[in-house]
Parts: sequence; C-alpha cells; structure tokens
Amino acid sequence: MPSLANILFISTSEYLSWGGSEALWVSTADSLCGQGHSVHFSYQYWPNMPKPLVSLIKRGAYSYFRQTPGGDPVFRRALRWWKRGRQNRQFADFSVHHWLLSLVMRIRPHLVVMNLCDAYLVSDYARPLDCLHRQGFPYYLICQLEDDSQLLLSHKRGALQKIYREACGVAFGSARGAEIVSRQLALNLPHVDIFDNPPNSSLTEQTWPKSTADELRMACVGRLDVGAKGQDQILAVLARPQWRDRSWRLCFYGEGPDENYLKQLVSLYKLESRVYFSGYVPDVDDIWAQEHLCLQPSPKEGTPMTVVEAMYAGRPCLVSDRARMPDLIQAGVSGWIVPRNIDALSQALDLVWKNRERLSEMGGKARDFIVAHWEPSYPSKLATLLLKHALGASFVDSKAGS
Repeated sequence: MPSLANILFISTSEYLSWGGSEALWVSTADSLCGQGHSVHFSYQYWPNMPKPLVSLIKRGAYSYFRQTPGGDPVFRRALRWWKRGRQNRQFADFSVHHWLLSLVMRIRPHLVVMNLCDAYLVSDYARPLDCLHRQGFPYYLICQLEDDSQLLLSHKRGALQKIYREACGVAFGSARGAEIVSRQLALNLPHVDIFDNPPNSSLTEQTWPKSTADELRMACVGRLDVGAKGQDQILAVLARPQWRDRSWRLCFYGEGPDENYLKQLVSLYKLESRVYFSGYVPDVDDIWAQEHLCLQPSPKEGTPMTVVEAMYAGRPCLVSDRARMPDLIQAGVSGWIVPRNIDALSQALDLVWKNRERLSEMGGKARDFIVAHWEPSYPSKLATLLLKHALGASFVDSKAGS
C-alpha cells in the first residue's frame, strides 16, 4: 500500500458559488495537502472563483471545474468520444458515460469523497457510483442537510439504499440527521461519523453592541431561501400588532433566490424602516459586533454554522427544532427552540422581547456551551478518517489490463 493517498473531492453545489456546506471538505482537503497527499477536487465553474478554492489550489490541490465556458465545441466533442473509447478498454465496469467516471479514470484516486448539500442529491450519481463500486473504487459521503419532511418514491429509495449501503463511510452533521436518513431509507447505515463543521470566524467573543433607545437588534444570517431558512415567517411575525410600538430592527445577511420576494414582503408589511438587507458579509465578526440575537427558524437544516458562529461571538439564538440545533441551544438559558409553526415563532419572539435585558447574559451562556462542546479543528480528524479509508481499502489498480 502507498504511504501517500490520492483523494478526489466532489462538490455537488451548483446554485451558489460558496456556502457554509463547502467549508468542511475544503478545510479537510487543505489538511491533506499539508501532509503531502495528492488532492483533487471537482467544482461547478463560477466566473469569480471563491477565495477558499483559490487558497486550496495554491496549497497544491488540482482543480477540475465543471461547465467551464469557451473552447472549441467540435474538439470537445471529439475528445469526449476518445475518452469514452479509452474508458471502455480500461475499465470494464464503467458501463455508463459520465464526467465523474472520466475524471476517476484520469486521476485514479484511492478514494472519492462526495460533499452533498442535501443527503439525497447523490441520487443523481446512482449509475456512476455503481460503476465505481463494481470497479473497486471506494467512495465516502458527507451529508450537510437532511429533510425530515422528505417523501421518497420507492424506485428512488431503492437507488439511494444501494448508494448508502455501498459507501465505505457516511458523515452527518448530527446524530438526528443520521436517524432521519436511516428511517427514510429503511437502512442501517454503515460506518457513520458525526462531524463538526469549521466556523468561519475568529472564535472570539464580540463586545456587546450599544444601541440607541434600547433597540433590539436581530440578525438572520445565511442563504435567502425561505423554503430552507424560513425568513418569510420572521417577517410575518414582526408585522403583527404587538411589534408596532417596540423598538427593534432586523437585518438579513446573505444572498439567495428569494431576496426579491423577501423585499416584497417587507414592502407589503410596511417594514421598510426596520428591516435591512446587507448582502454577503465575509467577516462574520463584523456582523455580531453590531447584533444582539441570531434568528434561525429553519424548516430544514443540517447544522447551520451561522448559529455556531453566533454562539462563539457570545450571542443567544432563536432556532427551530431541526437537526442539531436543539442539541446546541439550552432553552431559556442560551436561547429559544421553536417548532416549525408561525404561532410558536411569534410566542418565542415575544419571550425574546420580555427577556431583552437578559440577552447579554444568555449570550455568555451560549458561548460557554459551544466552546465546551464544539471541535473547530474537526477537518484534521476527518482527514485521518479519510486516509484510513483510502489507504486501508482494497482498490483495483486501473493500470492493470490497460
């Protein structure tokens, strides 16, 4: 067995250039590069490459961007046909044509690591993953989000059962997430690991911000996607009569597909003087230097790093009862936990208002908890786990028979 590994990371993200779900695999890849291993990654092409990827390439990782514009289409088509012919000669079990198989044929990795923005996005890769398994290439799945309301058709469940059963390992952001997938697939998952995503902050406590007229400053940080994050219900609650005479403001930090819709809701509810859109802010510490409370009433989640980062900054959080969030927040001590229900959210926000003099104290409790229970250096641990799968797994030398 070789002492150095050759590992291929696949990001399934296609609709945003960067998100918190990418941080774990990039940090893990960076750790592997630092140890001298050969690291490759496939990522959706974006005109402005995310800075973490730029840094990863500088560390020595090899990049393969999907749907890169330009080039001669005739030449590309001819190259694809040539690659398919070579693929069929060298890899008997690569019975379908897919870019993932072409990449594996080129790189010949000891391990393929798939980072899934959603646990079931991997169904799109069912056929090539079956080919990898039959050819002897192990693959490892990192699941960043699970949806407890997901309803699977029997044929899709069958395909997903096979994918998860044949994975050499599966990682989840919470034990609850692993339970959800196990139940929805009716499958005992093999080799489950629970990970801690690396926070995108300094991990230092931020000074409690002063506000004029005892104004309550609330922030909702993350992708502007009401189906995943529930920002529309926040606005609906704050438009209720009891909030008219209260001194407060709400700021959305982030970008996403529902930004225009949320701005329309702000206009509908006549909240223009109290609700702000600040876009993407790269320095998380800058956010919590001026905000009091983190709002994350997500209907579906993995483990939102926005909550972890807010807790490190010393801010209390109001979260939904999804995924790992109830494990992080101590109700009434470091924040509030609410079910996915607009009236429950309204009641919880009323409690926030009644306890606004305690928010600083609650933020301190939130920080104490996260410091004691979170492992920000987890990527180095995951790197070790991946090396065990890569260097300890039985794989086919694809040069044989070429």
